[in-house]
Amino acid sequence: MKEKYTEYSKFWLGDEFSSEKLDADDTYGLLKLSAYRRAIGNFVYILTGKNIPVRFAEKSTSMTDGKVVYIGGELAKGQFDPTVGLALHEASHIVKSDFGLIKTIWGKLPKKINEAANGKFTYNELSELCKFVLNVVEDRYIDAWAYSTAPGYRGYYDALYDRYFNLPDI
Repeated sequence: MKEKYTEYSKFWLGDEFSSEKLDADDTYGLLKLSAYRRAIGNFVYILTGKNIPVRFAEKSTSMTDGKVVYIGGELAKGQFDPTVGLALHEASHIVKSDFGLIKTIWGKLPKKINEAANGKFTYNELSELCKFVLNVVEDRYIDAWAYSTAPGYRGYYDALYDRYFNLPDI
């Protein structure tokens, strides 16, 4: 069994991070969540050089539209570092992604791809497949870029990958 990674946020967060006190239904929990969101926002600012708002998503999906970073990670004990990693990943999209291309990719598919599908897929299905493949390739590219250019963030990326990708099932 793999040893648990070092919690890199403990360096600046100390031992004060506690999941028992993160109840969003009480004032103390809301204040703590707000402080963690601000801290994550600082990471996003450092990587992008822009004052990008960070918001918690209601669903477990993390994403960005280039203007806001939405984080769906669970801020449970031991999950703060992967959540920072998610925010850094989305911030890397802001720095490196071509959002105009992503919005208009459906109109940029070569006709040969549609012809090769032989009517088995609609044009919209092919477009969604191309967006998915582009996102997977781009995700690896931006993560490699951030990992190599921001070595201080490597621990957060390691935590992100350990949490979501380096699973025994995968």
